[in-house]
Amino acid sequence: MNNIKYLIWSCLWIISMTSCKKMDSTYKEYVVPSGIVYPGKVVEANFKSGLNEAQLNWNRGSDPKVTKARVYWNYYKDSIDVPMPIDQSNVSCTIKDLEENFYTFIIKTLDDDGHISVPVEVSGGVLGERFKSSLSNRTAAPKVNIDNSVSITFTPVNSTSDLVKSEIEYTSVNDQVKTVTIDSNVNSILIDDYKLGSTYKMRTYFMPETAFESIVSSDETYTITKLNKQEWKIAGYSSFYNTDTPAKMIDGNPATRWGTLSPHVYPHFFTVDFGVQRTLSSFSLWRQTPSNEEGPNEVQFLGSDDNINFVDLGNYPFNRQSSAEQIYQLAEPKTFRYLKVRQINGPKAYVVMGEFDVTAKF
Repeated sequence: MNNIKYLIWSCLWIISMTSCKKMDSTYKEYVVPSGIVYPGKVVEANFKSGLNEAQLNWNRGSDPKVTKARVYWNYYKDSIDVPMPIDQSNVSCTIKDLEENFYTFIIKTLDDDGHISVPVEVSGGVLGERFKSSLSNRTAAPKVNIDNSVSITFTPVNSTSDLVKSEIEYTSVNDQVKTVTIDSNVNSILIDDYKLGSTYKMRTYFMPETAFESIVSSDETYTITKLNKQEWKIAGYSSFYNTDTPAKMIDGNPATRWGTLSPHVYPHFFTVDFGVQRTLSSFSLWRQTPSNEEGPNEVQFLGSDDNINFVDLGNYPFNRQSSAEQIYQLAEPKTFRYLKVRQINGPKAYVVMGEFDVTAKF
């Protein structure tokens, strides 16, 4: 019995050895006698985008034989070589002229003998004109002061915003082109040498989390047509009720109201003093928002230089059922220091209104 078991095991051993020899013969041509040499691969590779650019950064690793890296993209159709000096631990390269798209970059290191490391992949989206066109300038409200300086107020920037800063490029009274920078934490500036009647350009810089440089919005051109209402005064009025003073008409908030006394009847009026003569091109009125319909049906505008003698600028309809700004454009600009707004008739004996403004020409 033992002889039979021995004979069976002997046959199995012979078959196994024969198979192994055949396998060795099959793969012999693919075996490298001294083994395959792989240079040390790059470490901690990462990707950042610029405008139609990609920046790759990595640590060179500890292999002293590595002399350069080769970066591939577009499915190995494009590549560049990046030197990796032994004394430079951090390495970076910038790839320019890329289309706005998502890319996978493959990084391999090489030594002087031509050995190539295992690949390291890093991916990311390259920003381009589509992204740039989606950027909006920071909202700004420029106003001309009595002394002809310009105040610009900006909307506050959310702490999570990518907005870094804005630039305003303007023409000075000496016809010099100047640029002022407004950091994201600054909400207002004063320009005391602005050439009134000229335009200014604005651009805004953004730093997305995936970017290595700021992406700048396109320049936009603006014209200043508003006056600083905080410097205006009420120079006359027909009446007001309780705390509903005519000063509420120039406080910048249509939700506050001027209301006249109920015993008084139409016409009602208030007069605004701009502080200096201004060339006016349009007037604006709001009812008290959002839904007060106790405004007039008809209004009249009158201009004056002394608050005594007034020039009739015309009668206009007022839609007391609308909360929108109602704009009245003059056929040609007129220059006055005082502007009287009269309410001619309406559904009640008294009147309630929300806000008044003008646009000026310089």
